[in-house]
Amino acid sequence: MKIDLFDRYDIRTRICAFIFVVSPFLLDAYILVDAVRTFSSTVVITTVLIAGSGLFTCWMRYWGNSVNQVDYIAEFLMAESSEISTVSRKRYCDRLAKLESSFSDLYSEDPNARKDAARSASAWLREKTRTAEFKLVQEENLNYGFLRNIYSVKSLFIGCLTVYSVVLIVAVIITNWDLSPKDYFLTMPVEHIACGIVHLSAYLIWIFGVNRNIIDFTAKKYAKAVVCSIDKL
Repeated sequence: MKIDLFDRYDIRTRICAFIFVVSPFLLDAYILVDAVRTFSSTVVITTVLIAGSGLFTCWMRYWGNSVNQVDYIAEFLMAESSEISTVSRKRYCDRLAKLESSFSDLYSEDPNARKDAARSASAWLREKTRTAEFKLVQEENLNYGFLRNIYSVKSLFIGCLTVYSVVLIVAVIITNWDLSPKDYFLTMPVEHIACGIVHLSAYLIWIFGVNRNIIDFTAKKYAKAVVCSIDKL
């Protein structure tokens, strides 16, 4: 019997985002706690993570939608945009007008009518390109969805990681109270070094690798893929 808990979009944009978010804490547990590295503990942790993923996907949908994002699909269909050539944009708008008469307002002299038509066309195109036929659109959407979701929890993650890091540092200080700082660093356990690398890497990735510029970049790539797919409709 085949049980499909998550579709491809959930796995790539939400489950993978969930794993990415909790990875520093899981790596710490595997490095510092011997019991966690046993097979039975690994099975239990994996089961708990899978069970929690269902709830986390709902949270990801909520938090992800809270990220303000420009509707680049609508923007690229407007004459004011330079992202797509004038010739190509005219071909796309002509095609849209044939598919849906209301989209002929993309040529309206009224700027508000053009904006409304572009927004309507954007929503229509997103729905029409969800099928497996539009592989490039799906791939760009997965990339954008993943980054948007982890960006939505960036502040929360950094706050939690900071508190968690401070607690670990305090625990290390207490358990090595008899050692001077010099003696501790000279005899620092490999596990502590590994945890320090994990935490530093996590901070660098989240601060410099998860930012608004990257979100906008992936959003534009997705929007351009959607607009270019008009030829296939």
